[in-house]
Amino acid sequence: MSRVINNRGYVSDLNKRKVLGII
Repeated sequence: MSRVINNRGYVSDLNKRKVLGII
C-alpha cells in the first residue's frame, strides 16, 4: 500500500528496486 508517499520516498523505492534487480 506504499505507492507515492513523496518524491524522495518514490525515488528511494525505485532505486531500491533497481539495486535488487541488479543484484
